[in-house]
Amino acid sequence: MITTEKAGAKYPLDCGLCAAISGRNILYCEKSADRKLLRMGTAYGYALLSVPQGYTKCSCAILADGAIITSDEGIANITRKAGIDTLIISAGHVDLPGYDYGFIGGASGLCGNTLYFAGRIEDHPNYETIREFSRKHGTELVSLGKGKLYDVGSLFFI
Repeated sequence: MITTEKAGAKYPLDCGLCAAISGRNILYCEKSADRKLLRMGTAYGYALLSVPQGYTKCSCAILADGAIITSDEGIANITRKAGIDTLIISAGHVDLPGYDYGFIGGASGLCGNTLYFAGRIEDHPNYETIREFSRKHGTELVSLGKGKLYDVGSLFFI
C-alpha cells in the first residue's frame, strides 16, 4: 500500500498508518488515519472502529484475534462494545526516550500464538494479570531482552 496522504514529524501527521487489527476489526483514529488504509480495510470486509487515540497500534498489544491489552480507557470502551476482549493495564512502565512513557503495543508484537516483548514483560507491575489473560487466549509471552519494556514502535515479523 502506498499512501497518498501527507506525512510529517509531528502529530497527527506522524501516525497515519498507526492502526491496529483485532479479528475482523481495524481500530483507527479519525483525525490521523490514512484514508487509503481505511478504504482497503473496508474493501476486504473489516469493520472500522474509530477510537480517540492517534497512536492506536502503539496503545494496543494485539494478543489474539479478538483480544487486546491497552492502558487507554477510550480504546477499551469502544473495543469492549465491539466484542473485543480487552484487558486494561496501568499506564506507563514502558520506556520511550523523549517522552514520559511509551505504550504496551509499541513494546510488543504478535507472531502466531506468541506475543513478544522488547524488554522483560515479567517486570511489568501488571504481569500476573497479563499472564492470566494471555493463557485465557492461548497466547504465550516471550521477553526478548532484559530490563524495563521499551517502546520500539511495535514489533513486526516477516
